[in-house]
Amino acid sequence: VEETAAVVEVGCTVWSNLGIEANLHEGQRVLIHGGGGGIGTFAIQVAKALGAEVAVTAGSQEKLERCRELGADILINYK
Repeated sequence: VEETAAVVEVGCTVWSNLGIEANLHEGQRVLIHGGGGGIGTFAIQVAKALGAEVAVTAGSQEKLERCRELGADILINYK
């Protein structure tokens, strides 16, 4: 039950920020800080589905690789 609630909460958070607040759409670019975390990985996928170019920050090459696998276009290691 907790895991299901967490997925729903992440989805609502990402959609309310990218879809509703930012009105992200095809051809735009978005910067996602903390791309390797739960909200960040979900946000990458939503942004790519909307047709946006995705830039992410993360603190390790391993996390950045995961972001790339999810579709991130620009990878920034903040360390």
